[in-house]
Amino acid sequence: MKKALAVLGCTLLAVAPFAHADEVEDTVKARQAAYRMLAWNTGIIKANLQGEFDAKKVQTAANTIAAIAHSDMGALYAPGTEKGKGYYPTKAKPAAFTDDKVVQVATNFVKAADALAAAAQGGDKDAVKAAFGDLGGTCKACHDDYRAK
Repeated sequence: MKKALAVLGCTLLAVAPFAHADEVEDTVKARQAAYRMLAWNTGIIKANLQGEFDAKKVQTAANTIAAIAHSDMGALYAPGTEKGKGYYPTKAKPAAFTDDKVVQVATNFVKAADALAAAAQGGDKDAVKAAFGDLGGTCKACHDDYRAK
């Protein structure tokens, strides 16, 4: 029994560094997936603003964007994830993990996502278009400062 516990303990110690690496990669993958979902849903809204406006599709996409905005995305910028690869090399600049201004950029994004969801709830294409433009401005502000080209 003692030998079995000793072997188990040694195995856990040997695996521990890999568990951290997996955790980092999983966090980077989650971050990348969240931004993929944001892109997918903004694409739905953009297509509806450029073509036939389906208020229900726009409302669903806007609510999804707001839900992602409120999902504590900041936790996906955990220490160590600035160098993780994920599904593809991260495009986040190192400043995204350290700059105090990131909190304000994120807060602006959440507010814009909420405003977009509210506009979509009303079903007015012009109101959605204006709120969608504001949301895009918050995305651009983050990309300009914190995303590698």
